[in-house]
Amino acid sequence: MPYVRMGRGRQVTRWRSDSGCNRIAWRPTQGRALASRVGLYRVKGDDTLQRSGMVRTIQLLLAATVLVLTASSAHAVQYRATCFARALYFTQNSGCGDGTCDPYCWGWVRFAPNGNANWNAGQQANTASPRWNIDLNYGVVNNWEGTVQWYVDCDDADPAGNPDDDMGWRTFNPITLNGNQEQGSLTASPWEGVDLGGTTGGEFNIGAVYVYHRAMCDQYWYGARCGEYCRVSDPPACTECKALTGECKCNPGYQDKDCGTCSTNYWQVGTSGQPGFQCVYCLGQNTASACYSCQAGGVKVCCDAWKGTECNVKKSCGAFPVAPANSARATDGTSCTCSGYQCTCKYSCSAGYTATPVTSTCGFDEQWTTVAGLQCLDVNECAPGGGNLCAQNCTNTIGDYTCSCMPGYNQNGDGRGEYGCTGIDECATAGQGGCAQDCTNTPLSYYCGCFAGFTLAPNGKDCTDNNECTLGTHNCDSHASCTNTYGGFYCTCNAGFTGAGTAGTCVNTNECGQSPCVANAACVDSPGSFTCTCNAGYTGDAYVSHNGWCAHVSAVSFADSSVMVVSKPASGNITVTLQVNASASVDLSSVQFSVVGTNATAGVDYVVLTASPLVFNVSDTSRVIQVAILSNSFTTNLQSLNVQLHDPVHLVVDRFNNATVIINAAGTVRFAQASRAFSVNITAGSYALTVERVSASSLARAVNVTIYRSQPAPQWFSVVIAVNQLTAVLTVPLAMSTAPSFDTVYTYTITNATLIGSTARPPYIGDYATAAVTALAHNYPNGLIAWRAVSLVLQEGTGSYVTIDRAYGTNGSVTVRVRTVTLTYAQSGGVALASTSDYTSFSQLLTFAEDVNTLSVIVSTSGDTQPEVDEMFGVLVELVSGGATVDPTKSLLRITIAENDDAHGIISMTPVYTCNDESPIVGGVAQPNNTVKVLLRRAGGLFGDITFTWSTHDGVFNNASLASQRNASGAMSDYVVANQQRVIFPAGVDRMNLNVVILDDTVPELDEYFYAQLDGVPIGGAVIDPVNNYTNLCIARNDNPYGLLGIELPSPMTLGPNGQHRFIVYEGGFVNVTIHRYYGTFHTVSGVVSLVNENTTNADFGNVNNIAVTFSEGVSSVSVAWPIANDLANEPYEMFGVKLVANGASSGQEATSVVTTSSLDSYLPCVIDASSSSGVIRFQSLFISVQESDGDAILTVSRSPNASSVTYSSDAVPGTASGSDFDASNQNNTHLLPVTDSTQQFSIHIANDNIPEGDESFYVSLVNVSGAYLSWASVATVTILANDDGYGVVEFAPSTLFDTDVYHFYENATYIRLPVWREVGAIGRINMTFEISTNRSASPDYLAFSRVALPSLKVDMAHDIDPATYEIVMADGQNETEIVIPVFDIPRYQGTKYMFVHLKNIGGGARFGASRAVVVMILDLDSAPTSSGASSVDAAIYTIIPSVLALLLLLLLIIVVVRRRRQKSKVAKVAPAFMHRNDPTVGQIELNPLHQLNEERNDTYDDVRPGAREGLYDTLGGGGSSVGNPTYDSNATYDSLSAANYQSASAQYQSPAGQYQSPAGQYDNFEAPVYDSAGDEKAPEAYAPGYTHIAGRTASDQLPAPPGQTRPQQYAALDHGDAGVSPEVDAKMLEAAGGHYDSFAPGTNAPPNYDNLPSAVNSDATASEYATPRSAPPPVYSRPRSNPQDPVYD
Repeated sequence: MPYVRMGRGRQVTRWRSDSGCNRIAWRPTQGRALASRVGLYRVKGDDTLQRSGMVRTIQLLLAATVLVLTASSAHAVQYRATCFARALYFTQNSGCGDGTCDPYCWGWVRFAPNGNANWNAGQQANTASPRWNIDLNYGVVNNWEGTVQWYVDCDDADPAGNPDDDMGWRTFNPITLNGNQEQGSLTASPWEGVDLGGTTGGEFNIGAVYVYHRAMCDQYWYGARCGEYCRVSDPPACTECKALTGECKCNPGYQDKDCGTCSTNYWQVGTSGQPGFQCVYCLGQNTASACYSCQAGGVKVCCDAWKGTECNVKKSCGAFPVAPANSARATDGTSCTCSGYQCTCKYSCSAGYTATPVTSTCGFDEQWTTVAGLQCLDVNECAPGGGNLCAQNCTNTIGDYTCSCMPGYNQNGDGRGEYGCTGIDECATAGQGGCAQDCTNTPLSYYCGCFAGFTLAPNGKDCTDNNECTLGTHNCDSHASCTNTYGGFYCTCNAGFTGAGTAGTCVNTNECGQSPCVANAACVDSPGSFTCTCNAGYTGDAYVSHNGWCAHVSAVSFADSSVMVVSKPASGNITVTLQVNASASVDLSSVQFSVVGTNATAGVDYVVLTASPLVFNVSDTSRVIQVAILSNSFTTNLQSLNVQLHDPVHLVVDRFNNATVIINAAGTVRFAQASRAFSVNITAGSYALTVERVSASSLARAVNVTIYRSQPAPQWFSVVIAVNQLTAVLTVPLAMSTAPSFDTVYTYTITNATLIGSTARPPYIGDYATAAVTALAHNYPNGLIAWRAVSLVLQEGTGSYVTIDRAYGTNGSVTVRVRTVTLTYAQSGGVALASTSDYTSFSQLLTFAEDVNTLSVIVSTSGDTQPEVDEMFGVLVELVSGGATVDPTKSLLRITIAENDDAHGIISMTPVYTCNDESPIVGGVAQPNNTVKVLLRRAGGLFGDITFTWSTHDGVFNNASLASQRNASGAMSDYVVANQQRVIFPAGVDRMNLNVVILDDTVPELDEYFYAQLDGVPIGGAVIDPVNNYTNLCIARNDNPYGLLGIELPSPMTLGPNGQHRFIVYEGGFVNVTIHRYYGTFHTVSGVVSLVNENTTNADFGNVNNIAVTFSEGVSSVSVAWPIANDLANEPYEMFGVKLVANGASSGQEATSVVTTSSLDSYLPCVIDASSSSGVIRFQSLFISVQESDGDAILTVSRSPNASSVTYSSDAVPGTASGSDFDASNQNNTHLLPVTDSTQQFSIHIANDNIPEGDESFYVSLVNVSGAYLSWASVATVTILANDDGYGVVEFAPSTLFDTDVYHFYENATYIRLPVWREVGAIGRINMTFEISTNRSASPDYLAFSRVALPSLKVDMAHDIDPATYEIVMADGQNETEIVIPVFDIPRYQGTKYMFVHLKNIGGGARFGASRAVVVMILDLDSAPTSSGASSVDAAIYTIIPSVLALLLLLLLIIVVVRRRRQKSKVAKVAPAFMHRNDPTVGQIELNPLHQLNEERNDTYDDVRPGAREGLYDTLGGGGSSVGNPTYDSNATYDSLSAANYQSASAQYQSPAGQYQSPAGQYDNFEAPVYDSAGDEKAPEAYAPGYTHIAGRTASDQLPAPPGQTRPQQYAALDHGDAGVSPEVDAKMLEAAGGHYDSFAPGTNAPPNYDNLPSAVNSDATASEYATPRSAPPPVYSRPRSNPQDPVYD
């Protein structure tokens, strides 16, 4: 029904009743609701009101009241038109009497019911065809009756004096004139009129008078009398108004002139004419994909077996229920059956049980009933006749039985059947015959073995661990300990040594380098240890670890000579004084002394005058010892006193701790101490004897000393001690001899000493008068014993004689001991040490008889099968008797037992015998590749790490005749090539795997071979098995090497009436089918192609049915054909199929199968199209594409031949397009194709909406055909092409508020990230590429950047960035991505550079928006050189830009102030309503206008501007474009609070300390109004009320900040407008802002990120009154581009 706007907030609906009356019903839609529905009746003619009683009276009164109130409404229902007329022209063919016509006319025009509009046409001379252009703007005609009437009166003006001739007059009958209709044309030249007819009553009547008139209805009114209201989208389903009738052209599903009823297949929702009225498409279905019926409102009611909102989900009982205990679902083929949604399961006892079966069912609720009552009783199958199938032994179990085999047999599977037990392979069993480790099977038995490091136990099965540490088979260093482990051992270096622990790796730790000794101490390192000793003069514990220290100790000693000679006094006594020096470090230090006389008696010959000990204090430096020499008459030999220092306390006795006092005036002569007894080697040639004298008197006399040598050859010698000398030296020659000799002692005696030239008493010859000189034996008189060879290598299990030599002298008999010894690692040089089990130990005595110089002894090694590395033991020779000497360098014979039993192992490769898949299935998932593990074994010993290499090779090992197609190719990526790949076999490991990777590909291949082989010489002593050093590897045939057969689908397949796509053929033609061999084409394969008659017969194809097809090797396709009979009969279309069957393997052929991608691979549905002499009707085109804006889809039907008229109907049904996208009502769908026409068109209305959509299709079928046969090609697919940018509009996101297409990045950013948006729609996958260029002329899109001041330098593609481009892809639903370009930081100043980035080559249906190219500026962070560097252009650019931006900001600020003051004047009108009424502490503070919209929200929106000083502060977030504070903007201490917060590249507009942030950072999307080019404010587009688009998505869109700095966020301004915003918008803004936006009032309700602002702020306010954010900068909110109506923010 049409809606009529009746004033503000109401609608009027009009319709006609059967009686012809017009009834008007008023219905409220906004504002206050009426208390009751009011019916208003307007009566014409004899119509009467059908109302009665009080209700009728009340309603009439209310209706009258409404009529009075709305009488002046401009939208009241009335017949109103704006009329216009033009007069007039005619042709007077009959003349005017005098031969010429000079006509003039007058008259009126009347558009009923209004009055006449008079007109007057002045005289036109001398013309019989006058034309006037008299425009009559008649104006508005209310209650227009749809007619126009003219009155015309004309005369012919005659010359003066003659009466004018009458050309007649006439009041013409009213002419019917429809609304929005003109009669005549003003666009023609000259204009054309309508013939009113001729005049009457005159002398010269006019035959035809022509005038023009029109009547134009008011806007939205149509019809003959402008009484039909029609407005597009009112109601919403109205898409177009028909010009003459005013009828609505409705959206699909709606019908009648006002779109107030629903079409067929569309169901009404709501009340017609009321808000919410809809027509919902619903057509019941019962197909394989859905089943439902339709109820009121278009609600789909699912069939019993279906569910879901679209009834397209089949009900399912889910998994069949678990069977009851000891039962199972019956296995009779009918155990569980389902019919639709209902299922029934039958259960019976499991095998081994017996009972009666039961059932379980599942019904409407998709729940299974509980199974009860089934009890299954065990059956003893092992009992006689129990029916067990065991091959040998049977054991009954509950519900079953088990089988086993007798000893010596192996059980196959479950042990049932004839072959359930076979001869056993013990090693293949789980316990491998009881072998603890290795098991080797033999034909009749088996034997066990052990891994390296173990020894087979006596029981022949178990393995005991070898204790290498006790057996000596380890290789630990001599300075390491050995720890046995299970199957091995490990070595640990002893304390004081570091290293791996194995032989030769333990290195002495020099602890002295770690300062282990205290101060004043010396450290001496030793192998594995160290010693600390206090330095001379110090004493104490010298070890740091003992917390010791070395204290200083003073030395004490005699100060003078240690020998003093005095004369015995003749009478009385003399005192001898000996001085003792010391420097004590502590008081009461002391030293004891003793005096011992020789030939002198204490108390008789001397008296000690000083008491012992001597005591020293710190201040003392010396003490004296005094001895008195007494006189007496006793004569005696030489007397002497010996004074000895001893037992010091806090002192240390020095080496001068002894003094001698000789009592004899002449002194004494003696041999010096060194000459008294010494040895000399005969090779010395001579030796010296020193004689000394000690005298108490003057040395002025020389002393002649006589010496006698008594043996071996007597001889006298004389030596003189010269004047003033104390000593004389006698040199004695020594004869040289090469003959071996023994020790010879030469004895020398001083026999006499005289003073030369004096008769005084001679010196006394006393002590030390004898000297003994030993000439040492030389050249080993008894022999030098040594091993002839000090090293020997023996093989395991061998022996050898070894020889001992007696060199030099052979005097006497010599006995030696020869014994085997265990060496240390130091002695073996790191070679492993042999244990006593490795050789024959012995110890025996050997005697060299006199003159015998060689002896031999046998040494033997033990033989075993234990792999061992080189091991060493020793044989030591030791002297027992006989005086011979054993050569210490040759006393130890080191014998090496050579490495044996392959101690380092033999490395072999275990063959792989199976073919391996390219892509194995693991857990039901195909793997991309296959890793084949090739086992390597290390037989023999496992000593040491072994390094070896392996390689892969194409083909089979040593098989050059293998067909090339069987050779796997590493080069063709069949496997991962290994080329001398290095592998380490760790010590102690006896097996490991090589991983050989077979690569998965899609290339069809037969079984292919390659091999892996060990190559090179192993490092570490092992050897490679000369035979088992490779394995052939097989890649199993893959990717269908013989191919899969399939029918090649003809194009196109045609959709037919039954919903099937079939291949159309025609009578008289052929069925041509191509069979394709997909994948591989190896060998020969074959198949059979046959025809399957559905409603055809073999006669239709010449009685030919089956055709064999054979594919030789390499052939991939074969074609077959059947002729189609042309019987000239009238027949409908007939269906048949072509079936393909693949043959199995046969002689010369491989087995193959048919492709199973779809059923069409093996069965091609076909149809012979209808044939009839009466004609066949079909769609001329089966695929039609339309734009949504086309309004209609035009379909063309063709018929051939033309024999008779044809009637048919069209049936449109949804596909991917729904019933709301096109007219699916199928009303008025019956068509008549006349016999004269062979084609005909009809249309289906397409809805034109603004919803972004991709391609959508629906189907149109020809049905109910009469007069012709229906072709199979009678179903057309109509595709509504993507519209309203359903695939999206792609462009770069804006970079900043100003230059949205200029991006700035610092060179140290690592990556340049350019955001790309996909706006409007986001359907489907789209792709595009981009280009990077520095050439402005490379693309027309770059020319727009002529406004941008570019620097002089261009980006260097080779050094500044990585210029590689790539494809950009956006998935279905994705609306954002970015281009990432790596940027390089060049460590030198280069200046700012630029480049262009351009989007191109878009695919997937999307298109580019306006911003498809941007400029990228790369800023240099390096300091510019003082004398050179950045160009003057760069300097100018980056000097000017900040200045320009500052001016722009200033301009914006001025605009804001002007707008705010204008806004204040508006706000002042409602100022009382905005004054704060709740908080007395605030005072007269003007509130934000939003406050009145949300008074209950704790004054969230209060402004902090005092009413009395409103010029001091500006509001934050008002309608202006700036949120700056005018008072503080000028202060450099504070950041500008500009809405844009734009900062130049130099970042020089940051606050000095970076402390102050604009409070506006907390606000949501507040942005200045947008102005168009004319400067007028432009309403925001695609955003919620009160919001405008912020130019910049995120903080990252701004100019990147220098390192260590941050950029202020961007804000968007909220324009509150004059009356604020609606509560809905207010709530959305509040929610998006987290409960706070605009200025904040003091108190606890301020956001936590800010300190409370002061309650009263005056002109003396300081920076402290504005708190800075206490956490991270607040987020910037920007609206999603894809859904502008959504209030949620990014």
